[in-house]
Amino acid sequence: MTMYRFRVEYYNKEHKRLLERYSCYDAIEKIVKNGFTVPEEEFHCYALFREQKRYEGWRTYQELKSKIPNRLSNFKEYFSTNDGLISSNFGQADDRDSHLTESIGIGGGLSLVSKLYDLTEADWEKIPVSNKKDLDFEIASNGKEFIEVEVKGAVVKNINRKSEVSGRAGEIEQKKIEKATRTNLKSSRIGVIVSVSDVCGEMPICRILDPEGDKYDMSPEKYRLIARLSYYYRELRTLGRFGLLSDLTNRIRTLYYSYDYEQLDGVVLLDVNKNKIALPLSAMYSKSTAGDFAFGEVIDLKNGRYYFYGMMYDVFDVLINQKFENISKYINTSRIESVKITARLKVNKNDDDEKERFRTIDMKGDINITPSGKVLGVCYII
Repeated sequence: MTMYRFRVEYYNKEHKRLLERYSCYDAIEKIVKNGFTVPEEEFHCYALFREQKRYEGWRTYQELKSKIPNRLSNFKEYFSTNDGLISSNFGQADDRDSHLTESIGIGGGLSLVSKLYDLTEADWEKIPVSNKKDLDFEIASNGKEFIEVEVKGAVVKNINRKSEVSGRAGEIEQKKIEKATRTNLKSSRIGVIVSVSDVCGEMPICRILDPEGDKYDMSPEKYRLIARLSYYYRELRTLGRFGLLSDLTNRIRTLYYSYDYEQLDGVVLLDVNKNKIALPLSAMYSKSTAGDFAFGEVIDLKNGRYYFYGMMYDVFDVLINQKFENISKYINTSRIESVKITARLKVNKNDDDEKERFRTIDMKGDINITPSGKVLGVCYII
């Protein structure tokens, strides 16, 4: 499994001085000194798998899965990843894809800030906290403070020439002038410009800035809780019609509007008979599985390659039990495991078939487990 490599710099001395007041400053200093790596699959969780929308064709896993192979193949067409170093395959600006360039900024920027604040993908789920209809930054909470990230991606001729991204730095800094103070709880906002070269073999650079942060009504603790529950609701919804999802969405709504939400700490999710919800049997017997620890779906990438996309079983326990500390602190060690995949693939229906049919195939692959409990990777028939 490829590990993408980045080096990190302060945008300039003034921004370094401003960032010294941040709670994560020691972590910034360390990562500036050593750089960082991120597993390829985790990077693409941020960069390519954030496309779920409320519109037809973009809502469910079945609707999205046909798009995933194209997203991955498009990225590989426009960017080289030799030796874990992302570089553009095209030297001319009008030959590049601006959307994919921005995805570099999202993938690199959120991977970096997640390391600084010990965040997972689940912490970046957007929930409404202001009257603004659209936020042009990503927002998370580590339970103590809000973290906002403004990201920009750029392909440059000279990776070391900061002047090539000065325009993007100006766009981020302009938010200091444009932002409106909203309420009481201030956030830490970090700007990240991710530059990749059009020369193969040069290490991408993440340059960190300090634009001014906004303020919010909701506490960081409550925001993180609701963001994580919303993230797992969305992820599980793409994987199946699990009964607990309706209970989970009701709990999220109750938490959001409650002034004394702490009283719901440890109040388990209940089924229609007022019994504690159990692990959905469909996740164990109707889905593809990775070892004995994860369930999900397998996508045919063609040419003998398949893609497993799923979630750890223990996520269900965390959601059902509703212990706030366990939800807020749930994190896995990012790792790669070579595991057996039991794939449950749909068989093309004949005209005489009245119901969908499936076949089970044994596969194996190097599967990446992300900090949020997402499990994904390429696998092959044994």
